[in-house]
Amino acid sequence: MVRKYRFPEFSFRGEMFLLLALMLLILPLQWVCAFFTAALWHEFCHCAAVYLCGSRIDRISISPGGAVMDTPPLSPICQLICTLAGPVGGFILLFLGRSFPRLALCGVVHSLYNLLPLLPPMEIAAKKAVERAMKEHPEL
Repeated sequence: MVRKYRFPEFSFRGEMFLLLALMLLILPLQWVCAFFTAALWHEFCHCAAVYLCGSRIDRISISPGGAVMDTPPLSPICQLICTLAGPVGGFILLFLGRSFPRLALCGVVHSLYNLLPLLPPMEIAAKKAVERAMKEHPEL
């Protein structure tokens, strides 16, 4: 069976353009490119995990705080995998550190930011996924 691919709907918050303008004014272009390349890679890793889990992405909303992807309900294990895929992807960029040090640094910063326990969206998503997995699979 061939699955029909449907491109997700995108939306950008206005503050995203303000952030881009400020970064272009303050930082050298190489850092701005590294920042957005690392962010794109980070979000691509989340998307790839969703698709590898057999689901789809209906909508992607991008803001300065990150991206939010609307998907159909995922199993707890898939939700945990998809939640952690972005930070893991950022740490994978460390292998490019010798050739692209800015990109590697920005990837690690994205990953650490995404894993901060002070930021509720990631912490809540991961915690809920683990709790659901424990309820559905008590043998784990």
